[in-house]
Amino acid sequence: MRKRYQRYLYWHQRYLYWRSKRGGIRLPPAPPACPPGWRTGPPDFVGVGVQRGGTTRWFDLIASHPEVAPPSAGKKELHYFDRFYAGDYTSSDGTNYHRYFPRDSTRKVGEWTPIYMSAPWIPRLLAATAPETRLL
Repeated sequence: MRKRYQRYLYWHQRYLYWRSKRGGIRLPPAPPACPPGWRTGPPDFVGVGVQRGGTTRWFDLIASHPEVAPPSAGKKELHYFDRFYAGDYTSSDGTNYHRYFPRDSTRKVGEWTPIYMSAPWIPRLLAATAPETRLL
């Protein structure tokens, strides 16, 4: 099993490297403006899962709750951590990630990017950037 995972990791990183050289790595949109009186910070929740596994439905159900703000970036999936497969992540990248989640004091915010479940470098980065965030 471990050998299979190592082989998967090797090919997944090669694939992302290949895509990055051709401009294919998904980059997040620009962070939204933070309205006056609101604050930014780490997300309250991050959804992970498999692609084509109902993640949009789950996100729509959660986002429809009155205590959850809709995504300010305008998208369900940020793909923020996709580009850090080579390990060039810094603390300023973590601060920039927090800028995607403006909120008032009463609502919760988050994102849902399915690939976060299958990319082995993302859980470590997410734990360092947002340690109190709940994974769904």
